[in-house]
Amino acid sequence: DGNASYSSYDYAHANCLFMFGANYLEAFRPYNNNMQQWGAMRVKTPKTHIIAVDVHMNQTLAACDQAMIIKPGTDGALALAVAHVILTEGLWEKSFVGDFTDGVNHFKAGEKLDEAAFAEKWVKGLIYWWNTELKDRTPKWAEGVTTLSAASIIAAARAFGGARPAIALFERGAHTHSNGVLNGMAIHSLNALVGSLFA
Repeated sequence: DGNASYSSYDYAHANCLFMFGANYLEAFRPYNNNMQQWGAMRVKTPKTHIIAVDVHMNQTLAACDQAMIIKPGTDGALALAVAHVILTEGLWEKSFVGDFTDGVNHFKAGEKLDEAAFAEKWVKGLIYWWNTELKDRTPKWAEGVTTLSAASIIAAARAFGGARPAIALFERGAHTHSNGVLNGMAIHSLNALVGSLFA
């Protein structure tokens, strides 16, 4: 997104927080601030729905609403499947992403689309990304890669895609792998799909 430093997240006002490899309650900086933000997220109305992804059970997964124990290094595959659900179920933020010119959702698993049929707003190349990658990245596909059930992936995608504002956050657990940059890019793209960039 052009930011060469740490991103600043408004945790306290988020209605969904989807964390990939970020052990928020044990080893995520700035720890003091995080504890205050966690308290704010968990007592506000509506309470922030928290989904945590990690390779083992820890304090963050134990305290969240949906814990997802994933095969190491496959966070990007999960993010792609979440993006697939957001698009096929029409959960993307149209005011930020854009929409089909005829107003009808044409995202269907396995089907290529005409780039001219979608009017983009603040994103670039969504239909190209769909045609080359996302159209085949179903929750069932991700189940075989991540070891997470397709049903749990769909539930997470619906919770994240149906909440505004929502934050997709990743840390070392997701990006300290040979494919870590791609994992990070896939995860961070979820923020664009729900309109949570530069808000």
